[in-house]
Amino acid sequence: MSGVVPPVSLNIANHRQFVEKLRYLERNPVKRGLCARPDDWQWSCFRQYAAGCEGRVEIECEWTARARERAAGRLSPAAQARTGLGWGTPKKGTML
Repeated sequence: MSGVVPPVSLNIANHRQFVEKLRYLERNPVKRGLCARPDDWQWSCFRQYAAGCEGRVEIECEWTARARERAAGRLSPAAQARTGLGWGTPKKGTML
């Protein structure tokens, strides 16, 4: 088939590349003239990344994980440690 470009797969090796690819995805509808701003595109996860707002597209991120855990009445051990809930303080003389 002429004119058809096969999809490209690549591994994202670091945070800089992740942000670069995410910016491309979010800005592409604007660049193509489909909307004025990234948050205007209804199939974008931009709103969720920028403000934690629910949209048509849900991505797995800390906000969605926290919301799911709160709805289930629990927080993850990592979230408990950050918020001071759960594990408590280590006893004197214990190794961490």
